[in-house]
Amino acid sequence: MTDKTRPLNEDWPQRAWGLAALGAIIGLILYLLTDKASYQDVLSVWRYALAGSLLTFGVTFAFVVERKRELACAAFAAVAALLVGLVIQSSGGPDAMEGWEAWRMFCAVVTIVIAAPLFQAWMAQDFPRPFRPGRLSYPQVHDRAWVNILLWAACWLFVGIVMLLGFLLGELFRLIGIQFVHKVMSETAFTIPLAGASFGAAAAILRDRETILGTLQTVVRKVLSVLAPVLGIALAVFVLSLPFTGLQPLWDATKATTPILLTTMVAAVILANAAIGDAPEDEARLGLVRWGVMALGAALLPLGIIAAISTGLRVSQYGLTPDRLWAIVFVGVGCAFALAYAVMLVRGRAGWHPLVRKANIWLASGLCLLALLLSTPLLSFNAISVRSQLARLESGSVSPDKFSWSAMRFEFGTPGRDALKALAASGKTPDIRTRATQALAVKAQDRWQYSNEEAQFGSRQTLSENIIILPKRVQLPEGLFELLDQYGLCHEAKACTVLYTPGALEAIAVWKSCDTCSPESRAFVAKKADWSDRLKRDADGGPRLPMPPITGENASTPKIEVRAITRRQVFVDGEPVGDTLPLEPEEPDQI
Repeated sequence: MTDKTRPLNEDWPQRAWGLAALGAIIGLILYLLTDKASYQDVLSVWRYALAGSLLTFGVTFAFVVERKRELACAAFAAVAALLVGLVIQSSGGPDAMEGWEAWRMFCAVVTIVIAAPLFQAWMAQDFPRPFRPGRLSYPQVHDRAWVNILLWAACWLFVGIVMLLGFLLGELFRLIGIQFVHKVMSETAFTIPLAGASFGAAAAILRDRETILGTLQTVVRKVLSVLAPVLGIALAVFVLSLPFTGLQPLWDATKATTPILLTTMVAAVILANAAIGDAPEDEARLGLVRWGVMALGAALLPLGIIAAISTGLRVSQYGLTPDRLWAIVFVGVGCAFALAYAVMLVRGRAGWHPLVRKANIWLASGLCLLALLLSTPLLSFNAISVRSQLARLESGSVSPDKFSWSAMRFEFGTPGRDALKALAASGKTPDIRTRATQALAVKAQDRWQYSNEEAQFGSRQTLSENIIILPKRVQLPEGLFELLDQYGLCHEAKACTVLYTPGALEAIAVWKSCDTCSPESRAFVAKKADWSDRLKRDADGGPRLPMPPITGENASTPKIEVRAITRRQVFVDGEPVGDTLPLEPEEPDQI
């Protein structure tokens, strides 16, 4: 890497003051916009969108601004800010930034991160028109990408140091009774502008001394290049082992097969490019490293194919969802890199490095355009997922009781809720119409609350199926049923019988926890329609209707009866304490 790979501004001290002031102003505006904003307020969504736009503009402008090109840099930063603001506004604000919308924001950030070094390299060549990725200098693009990453980390490190220093000074002055600094550092209205000014000043100061960052990124790349043969050899062994182990262990070991494979591919690409460098003089010279890089390039394609198979199996089994569509996108990007590297390796063999550098420019440009498209609402993964899930339901490949009604209600956005309304009105079967109506009627605010309600409903269903009511099957009072559900006496019981007659103020549950367990019983009493555990109610808590003779409708049901017995028991404040006592005191032993 040489100084010609990027424009330097060693003598531009005004940039530090300007970016510090810009950071402070943006920080103050961010505080004013978000301090009183509510996630539920429509106007607040626009305020958050404006805040996100300002934050993006400030950071992007600080990273790309160059002397005598301020307007062009401001225009690029404004486009980046507009993209982020539109994503936040169309998503409905930070509170709605989940699932599909969160990935849209991720794509917007990826677009800016990739576009910034491309723009900086284009600017360094005086904006040749038309813009063509193939004409960009790879050393300039590659160098700016690494410097931007290190600059981001260094700026936040500087902000952290400034904030810690401010809090330390506040505590120091408090020791001598001066509270002003501590109070100021406790106010968000001051700390946010301070953080903005610190970030801007750090970006400018470090960019005035980019040779330091250039040296640092060279060291980082050299260190990472040493890890390339380690991962390359490991991946070669992994791929060569697959014909003997098969793919089934990959599915049995974990449900996160695709994320693990994709993460490994990302690591392989980073390490390979660290060893390849941005120019022939930066290439790794050690033979072990060069062969390790080739192993990384060769292993990418098998990993991409396995990830595609894993994703395809999930889709074929459970249909499309927004998450699986995103997985398809990521797998597609990974396979594109893997295929390009495999082709370059076959064409160039040991001399494939120049071909990879050229391919990287085109791959990065294509990824930038794809991320830009996915950050817009032009493609609705929610609508695509709804169509896929409805097709599975209507074809009968998934039954209504196994269908994910909660996902339709809470994860598929407006298309999912519209589909539920259509199913409730004109579903194919009465069961579908009933379940769709229930899904729309639940009071849950998210999928997790809905799942809890479903679990409670399933628990009560199981309870109802397990209970045998004697002397005949009748409807249990709601209070008694809830008490049985709360105690969980009959959920997993092998045999559970409830002695109850309509109008009775007493009920007795008899159950066995297992086939060989002894029967257990518990009495429940009612007073003013409030059912409670018999042991927690005074023995004289109210009149009880006599229990009728138990004949039992089911011959296989054991004979259960209630008998009146006399006992002696210690009571404290009306509550039984300790074991029962003999009816008559025992005679003392004669000595």
